[in-house]
Amino acid sequence: MVAVQQRSRSTSGQMSLVAYAPARATRRPIAAVHPLAGGARPATRPLSRPVSPSTYRRRQALAAGAVAVASAVASVVLGSLGGGSLTAPERPLPLIAGQVYEVQPGDTFWAIARTLDPAGDPRPLVDRLVAEHGGPVLVVGEHIRLPSAG
Repeated sequence: MVAVQQRSRSTSGQMSLVAYAPARATRRPIAAVHPLAGGARPATRPLSRPVSPSTYRRRQALAAGAVAVASAVASVVLGSLGGGSLTAPERPLPLIAGQVYEVQPGDTFWAIARTLDPAGDPRPLVDRLVAEHGGPVLVVGEHIRLPSAG
């Protein structure tokens, strides 16, 4: 209980302190009204019953199936949008000796030499590529002349 002091004036004009306690609040349940009944009757709520283990397992299997179907649909949709690997794409055309080649991201002298002569030893071809290029560093977008494989 909380005591509150309040000043009041008497009829004679003197101030006096009056202590009082507020009335004790009573708790009354607020009845919920069924929305479709137009407020005519309070809504009743059914008591919840414990779920049997077989029902729980069925619900769990249904939820797992729904997640699996949703992830399969998402992967098909995202795959059709062009999602692919993040590596550099394969070259559509083979390299031909004597042509000028534009360096792509991820290219190395070794990879270019292996593409020019897949059956032979790439080391002599790598040495020639580096010598003709003027250094061992390739820059994306630069043009290099491809020597013959033999």
